[in-house]
Amino acid sequence: MRAQVEGVTSVELEYNRWLPAGSALIQFHRPEYVPASSHRLKGKAIQGITVIPENLTRFALQDYQEALKKQEKGTGTGPSANTTHLEEKVVLWGFTPRWNATDVAALLRSYRLHNHDVDGGANSISYTPLADQTHSRKFVARMADPEEAHRVVRDLHMTPVPHLFGVSPSIGQYLRARVLSP
Repeated sequence: MRAQVEGVTSVELEYNRWLPAGSALIQFHRPEYVPASSHRLKGKAIQGITVIPENLTRFALQDYQEALKKQEKGTGTGPSANTTHLEEKVVLWGFTPRWNATDVAALLRSYRLHNHDVDGGANSISYTPLADQTHSRKFVARMADPEEAHRVVRDLHMTPVPHLFGVSPSIGQYLRARVLSP
């Protein structure tokens, strides 16, 4: 990192429903590194977002970790989206409500999915329910490698939603695609 922060053991970006939430958790090897590092981070940017250092107390961190344990798996919320292999995962959204994981697998047939699972099995494609949004669907697909994930995004992002069962989506409805890792 250009700020020359010392003693960093890990940096985890926060996600909310598979999209960056604008915050990160930085863990240090020893507590004495925190004050100097906080000072050096002021005014810097991570993924285009200006850093506002906030020191968590041990109790605040424990409360945060308890809240994470209660978080459901597969929702994409939490540090590192509460999942692994971020660089291989692609978030696809903007699908009409009729789409399911099998349909998305058919759309991604020309790409290499994780474990070569072209049938949309549990390892490669999952549906993410959106409680406050019912007019579109969001899926997460794990690709064979990071290069394939970026190829999917280049090919599909901002393309019109394909027809499904003879039903055409409304004009101006586009697919969105994004690789999870920065």
